[in-house]
Amino acid sequence: MKFAIINDIHNGPADSGFKFGVQRKLTYEAERLATAFVETMNSNVKPEFVVNLGDFIEDVNSKEIDLGYLKKTIQILSKLSMPTPGQ
Repeated sequence: MKFAIINDIHNGPADSGFKFGVQRKLTYEAERLATAFVETMNSNVKPEFVVNLGDFIEDVNSKEIDLGYLKKTIQILSKLSMPTPGQ
């Protein structure tokens, strides 16, 4: 059995992911990296399923903004051609 795991996508605005003035998370790269993951899983790796362990978004304490990034991340991951439990 072959499966893949993805976690800590932290999709969010480019100015998020900072702590003590240091950007610790590359939120601005999240969509590109998630899209590359989906393409690689669909074309090369072809696991039986993909498990997502969470942290879809980088929470910026704005329901509207956070939901927008959550929807975009789910949209990207929905292009996986194999099952993703919990989605």
